[in-house]
Amino acid sequence: MSFVNKNINSNSHGTFKVPWLTLMVSCIVLVLFFIGPNNSEQFVFDKTEICNGSTWRLMTGHLIHNNLDHLFWDLLAFMVLGNIIESYSRKKLIVSFILSSFSVSLWMFVVERNFTVYYGLSGLLNGLLVIAVFDKWKQTRKVMFLYVLVITAIKMIYEIITNNVFFIDPSIPTIPGTHLAGFLMGCLIVFATSIRYSRRVCT
Repeated sequence: MSFVNKNINSNSHGTFKVPWLTLMVSCIVLVLFFIGPNNSEQFVFDKTEICNGSTWRLMTGHLIHNNLDHLFWDLLAFMVLGNIIESYSRKKLIVSFILSSFSVSLWMFVVERNFTVYYGLSGLLNGLLVIAVFDKWKQTRKVMFLYVLVITAIKMIYEIITNNVFFIDPSIPTIPGTHLAGFLMGCLIVFATSIRYSRRVCT
């Protein structure tokens, strides 16, 4: 995987580029929420339906949210992280979104066998968080960005142990392991792109 930082020079001179991809995905998430559960049911991540051939649910399931609180926090985080990554490379955001989604879907099938249905962006957001924070750290070399990853890791461990996810109503069933799946994929993407960059510099 090779991502070119096409926008960083213009951004460093104060030029703002509209994050069209981030806005487009955000609009799709909003539409899927406000058309109601009866109309969006065909997009929900449902293992039974996926095994019966509805494979698009592996991706679209991450865009579905089951209440306004869930939607608000996920969409807020996505717009911030998506904007950061897209400001460096739109291609990077696309690949990161797809791979992080895949890692969460795979986790659901392999690890979370007691759950049939899954909703939300939160799992893949942890992958985007790793990538966005690392991009900011590379640009600024400020250690505070690395602290964000440490705090996120501690948060995930707490959530997995207690089975309670921050910013989500405790009465709603949650799957904190999906956050770990996204986080690990983000780390893998950062590692792979760093190796790729190092090889290009050496040659």
